[in-house]
Amino acid sequence: MIEGDPRRVVVLGVTGSGKTTAGARIARAIGARHVELDALYWGPNWTAGEPEAFREQVRAAIEGCERWVTDGGYATIVMDITWVHADAIVWLDYPLWLTMWRLFRRTTGVIAGAPPPDGTGRLLPQRVAEVTHDSEYAPNRRKPTRPFQ
Repeated sequence: MIEGDPRRVVVLGVTGSGKTTAGARIARAIGARHVELDALYWGPNWTAGEPEAFREQVRAAIEGCERWVTDGGYATIVMDITWVHADAIVWLDYPLWLTMWRLFRRTTGVIAGAPPPDGTGRLLPQRVAEVTHDSEYAPNRRKPTRPFQ
């Protein structure tokens, strides 16, 4: 639960945790612009964007906005733009079985013809590799990067 009247919110979590859904809902609830970082960073066929171009896109997306919500990590690239200006940071921490179920549901929907929620077309095998990869799920699940030390 977010207390008070947050104006700038960052939503984090592993792949499949529901960052985009949560970010959109929070943005609607507080009357904020929703900025989906995956949509800014990834090109067709999950072609990674250039970090500096991505930083500029993020700056442009939130510049002049009194209220914004970003979803997605990218801490090493945009932490100084988003995290340090956030009133609240929401960390979605769900069990592996739930994130895997969500990825399965997303993938079967895409195979059945539904557009991918992130617009990139990345499917289950690629996502499973990310979610279960030691560098993302196990060590990082309960330890978000702390920029405020």
